[in-house]
Amino acid sequence: MDSVEEAKKRIQARIENHNDRYMRHYGLSPYDSTQYDLVVDTEKHNPAEVAALVIAAFAQWRVS
Repeated sequence: MDSVEEAKKRIQARIENHNDRYMRHYGLSPYDSTQYDLVVDTEKHNPAEVAALVIAAFAQWRVS
């Protein structure tokens, strides 16, 4: 069984790999929330609330 520290290292390596791949292919970091028009924290909202937030943001985007 892996230790907590080993698991943290594997997770960090996976995040870095993911970030590097996006930078190579798309020239951006998927972890930089400033480049997104909408960021919804799904831990704070249930599915119906998430859907309502997305629909409201889309409606606002259409009129702007």
